[in-house]
Amino acid sequence: MGVQIGTTGAAEAQKLEEEGKVGDDRTFNTVTDAFNALKNGQVDAVINDFLVSADRASQSNGELKIVQNISTGEQYGIAFPTDSELRQPLNEIQSQTFKSSALIAAALIYLTNILELRLNRRVAW
Repeated sequence: MGVQIGTTGAAEAQKLEEEGKVGDDRTFNTVTDAFNALKNGQVDAVINDFLVSADRASQSNGELKIVQNISTGEQYGIAFPTDSELRQPLNEIQSQTFKSSALIAAALIYLTNILELRLNRRVAW
């Protein structure tokens, strides 16, 4: 089971492993690393946030499939410094958010991808 270190998915994988429901979990620095390990056969599955996983599955040409949704009861928020260049686009998206659940999913996927790219750049620098 592949998971990103320090996430709810990692905690859920640990819990499932202790209950004997899954084999050993393997942690990765990023969810991209976990999905790459899945693609390369190093893990049999990945536990990750649903929307990000659904996006990856939709872009996998049928190679990935969501097989189970694990309810954790969590709700997410996004915090930026007040001078962040991402603040205005998020505020614009948020003003439309409650009008369409599809827009919520698209916004979260978009922002997750932007943040992951920025985090990967910071690590590389």
